[in-house]
Amino acid sequence: METNELNKFIKHYLEDDNTHSAIMLTAPWGTGKSYYLQNELIPFIDSDDQKKCIVISLYGLKELQEISKSIYLEVRAKVIAKKSEKLSAGKIIGKTIIKGVASFFGVDLDISQEDLNKLYESIDLSGKLIILEDLERSQIDIIEILGYVNNLVEQDGVKVLLVANEKEILKYEEQEVNDATSKNNGKKTIKVLTKDSEKYLEVKEKTISDTIHFYGNTKNSITNILRGFNNPILKSFANENDTLNRCVISLEIYEEIMRNNNIQSENLRAFIYACQKTSDMFDSVDNKLNVEFAKKLFMSIIAFCLRKKKRDNILWGNNKYIYSSDLGTSKYPLLDYCYYFICVQYNYPKELKTAEQNFIEQRVLEEQQKLANVDIEIIYSFYNRKELEVIQAVKNIKELLKINKIIDTSQYGKLANYIIAIKEAIGCEDDIDECKKLMLKNLLAVKEDITNRISFHDGYELNGTAKEEFNDFKQEMLSALKQKQKDPFNFDYSIYRLGNFCEQIYEKRSEYISNHVFARKVNNDKLIELLSQCNALQISEIRGMYLHVYSFSNINEYFMEDKDTLIELKQKIENLVKTSTKFDKIQIMQLNWFIKNLEGIIDRLQENN
Repeated sequence: METNELNKFIKHYLEDDNTHSAIMLTAPWGTGKSYYLQNELIPFIDSDDQKKCIVISLYGLKELQEISKSIYLEVRAKVIAKKSEKLSAGKIIGKTIIKGVASFFGVDLDISQEDLNKLYESIDLSGKLIILEDLERSQIDIIEILGYVNNLVEQDGVKVLLVANEKEILKYEEQEVNDATSKNNGKKTIKVLTKDSEKYLEVKEKTISDTIHFYGNTKNSITNILRGFNNPILKSFANENDTLNRCVISLEIYEEIMRNNNIQSENLRAFIYACQKTSDMFDSVDNKLNVEFAKKLFMSIIAFCLRKKKRDNILWGNNKYIYSSDLGTSKYPLLDYCYYFICVQYNYPKELKTAEQNFIEQRVLEEQQKLANVDIEIIYSFYNRKELEVIQAVKNIKELLKINKIIDTSQYGKLANYIIAIKEAIGCEDDIDECKKLMLKNLLAVKEDITNRISFHDGYELNGTAKEEFNDFKQEMLSALKQKQKDPFNFDYSIYRLGNFCEQIYEKRSEYISNHVFARKVNNDKLIELLSQCNALQISEIRGMYLHVYSFSNINEYFMEDKDTLIELKQKIENLVKTSTKFDKIQIMQLNWFIKNLEGIIDRLQENN
């Protein structure tokens, strides 16, 4: 049943039904029942001057009289909100704390049940629709609730809509029955309703005339939720329409994330939470973000919040990468910044803007790589191309080589083979010699070992001087790889990447020892800024990292040049302890231990000198 039809059906029940029975709306958790009630049904039934819907949550209620109190307070609250000058338009009435300010209403809620009954009789429920939500989550026996509802609808003529996840009410048990066709001693096991469930259905039949199975329109709900947030980027997503006049991003959220990733689908509470977190994040940078980047962040946050709602494993763990497909999706991996923003309220807008800049640069790089692939394809098939086409491709490759990373260095062996073949066939000596120089320069800048990834064997058959030139250039490339920087010391000094940084140092300790440098590679000013944000455990991790690097006996033979940098760091930490007011006593204890550790390292560096 579509939303409009459902609205009309329930309104007809309110205004024209004479069966003296209740109706039920049932659907699994997370399918948007509450959202439908608040944003579709109630606005449809209520008018500006007449509030007809009385919504009561049964969640956690323990006694029937609490339902009566809730109905009474809800009716009175609506009357006061309409008439009282003390409650100006737009103010929220905190119904959950009304009991604490009951004198405002002139009602003593602790009076006897007999007097309360008189108060209940004073309210007029004609023309009202009482909506009782969360039937399955009440602590009151459901049979008692149905009896209460039966009195309302049958004796008092009140209209009641029960909202529930009936699958959670109906319970089954296994029962063994005779079955001549069964190979298990003529028996088979079947599932049957428990006695309590059968009793529930029996009482329900007397109380509830119609049960409506709610499926919701998730895509439309998503669009409406997006438009409900006062955030220009989220609103722009909601205004992006396809030929069906539906929000494109709503369709993609539904298809890509909710349906296709084994996540509890259609959970609108989790989606609203994701919207709130995304809006907060976008607000932190004044909503000035690349739209494509913003969309990818948003989609990944939705996936993560759905997993979080489902209580999947949402720990970042030992993931050393900036993005996690496990916590987002393969198409929309979760950025570590988003993870820490949501889980530990980490908020450093500069890092978000840095991630955006990296995204934009990556997009530009991908476009350039597409163009490069076209030119490379021409070069690899030069013997079937026009001469001018090949010459232009060589010139294009030369320009692309000036921007490192566009052409994967693993292709350099094959590329060198072909450009030297082109040089022999048609010339282009100057451009090709420049390409060779640029390739050597780029190889020197490579930080990881890619020697085994470069193929020098898959290429064009060369002869004579061309073969000699290629062999010579091959040796130059291998030599360049041996001279490359071996230490990928690239840390942005952000607290939420500290764990990965420390792990990297532990793994590469031998490289720092062989290169006779560690402390001098650390930016002490940035490290002090990082320490000022650390808790005691994180300070301990940094201490441990330094102790690990300098943990062997003859460090003065390897790290003597680090001494001045370590002395400077010790002094800066001492000053930090004296001047900062943010640390507790345990953090100060950790920092003082760090100072002692550095003193010990410095003393050992000075031994025998």
